[in-house]
Amino acid sequence: MTSAWPELPYDAWSATRDTLHTHTQVLGKLAALAEYILDWEDVVAGDDPHALPLDFARSAFGHACEVCAWDPALAASAEGKPPVA
Repeated sequence: MTSAWPELPYDAWSATRDTLHTHTQVLGKLAALAEYILDWEDVVAGDDPHALPLDFARSAFGHACEVCAWDPALAASAEGKPPVA
């Protein structure tokens, strides 16, 4: 019985095998990481559970600034706007 495959000594291709194996591992890790990142997009796309309390706190602080006649820049800073010099 003759084989259609040629003789391939291990020493002749071991470096190629190691390189191919390393590249395959890197691609596998990247694929796993990409899957993890894609899974988290669903979480980020959902409603922020802290958004409502933060909006309320910003609103309350803004009203307190108005009632107490504080500097309007202080109320604006609660909205993330830097003070104007």
